[in-house]
Amino acid sequence: MKPIFFLFLAIIPNLLHAATWTVDNNAARPADFRTIQDGIDAASIGDTLLIAGSGTFYNGFTVTKRLNIKGPGNTVVGGGPARINGLVTLTSVTDPTSVHHGRAASGSVLESLIFYTGGSNLIVETTCSNVTLKRLANFGEIQIRGGSGSVVIGCWINQLISAGATNLRVAGSRIELYLVSPTGDNQIFENCIIGAKTNVGPPLAGSSSILNYPVFRNTIFVSGTPVGSAIYSYQGAQFDHCMAIGYAALPIGNGNVSLAHDEYQNVFVDFDGNTNTSDKEINSPGFRLKPGSPAIGAGKNGMDLGIFSGTAPYVIGVIPGLPRITEIILPAVAPDSVGLTFEVHAEARD
Repeated sequence: MKPIFFLFLAIIPNLLHAATWTVDNNAARPADFRTIQDGIDAASIGDTLLIAGSGTFYNGFTVTKRLNIKGPGNTVVGGGPARINGLVTLTSVTDPTSVHHGRAASGSVLESLIFYTGGSNLIVETTCSNVTLKRLANFGEIQIRGGSGSVVIGCWINQLISAGATNLRVAGSRIELYLVSPTGDNQIFENCIIGAKTNVGPPLAGSSSILNYPVFRNTIFVSGTPVGSAIYSYQGAQFDHCMAIGYAALPIGNGNVSLAHDEYQNVFVDFDGNTNTSDKEINSPGFRLKPGSPAIGAGKNGMDLGIFSGTAPYVIGVIPGLPRITEIILPAVAPDSVGLTFEVHAEARD
């Protein structure tokens, strides 16, 4: 019989890809780095940073190279969620004296993190394209200032500003209060739930002519109060099989439906029109469609409206796609003739 306590520690490096790094701000636990910025600075293009859940906030950070930065989601397992308190910027190196001048964070992925700072706390600069924001919860504001081909999937966002971004796709996401100026070319919003204070265009002063204005498809617009709530449909924005509830109205036709404020109870399982981005609502199934809801099958090609349908439905708890090991069961000893048998429990979503 051989003791195997240290065997797991020995095999871990071989199980992980060489370009995967761990970040944990809890000094009592092993990790490659204690701050996210230190991990970013040391990582090479294409590397993955796994951010551990923690009871304390991580500081903001700046990304100027293509990286995958993934948290554990909104969970109580392994220390809770990875919460960011500070400004996060995806940008490029603009120092002509640097060998990295012009290098950008294009192609980067931010997944399963929670942003707590109010105001603009996540900015994707104009020099960055093909950025993926996936299963994020953001209590402040995301700005996608330009670039092409970025996607926002399964996120819970207080406010989104997407002026100037082209070929942007937003799917399965809840935008709490405002969607402001989606004035870039060919922006598509599918199966979202959006606060009805939505300003769609016109182009910003000095910007080039917009060729294809935003398309909203299978999306529900909600309004909790009549004060200032409206959907401004300027410059040819298209609404395709959408629903507005409350003090807002959609253009007639094209499968669109506008309902009175008291219809919330007939549409959703548990939502009364009072909007509030909170931990509770991030994990709440309240926006699921109740049996008999007029939003069931009301979308394009018979699809349901809202965030829990479509090609990228919202996942409660912003659980990451990368498998998360929740438990490893090892025997105290193993027979020489049999070898080691152990059990691994993991959790993941697509």
